[in-house]
Amino acid sequence: MDVNEENVREFAEIYHKRWSIENGYQEKAGTKEKTHSPEMGVRYFFFFLSACCTTCEFLLVLSGLDQDMHG
Repeated sequence: MDVNEENVREFAEIYHKRWSIENGYQEKAGTKEKTHSPEMGVRYFFFFLSACCTTCEFLLVLSGLDQDMHG
């Protein structure tokens, strides 16, 4: 397809919609639980455990305590 002055806005809108969809897929894939258990309770448990660990690590870095632990 040729882009010209008449259809440049249309292409920009289409590209914006596509970019939003692709970013949505990446976010969804990034937050998916990493377990093969068929039980949803187990999946949620590991997901929230992972989220808690990540939050603790973030708070340690933010507070500077991680520097004290690693020298």
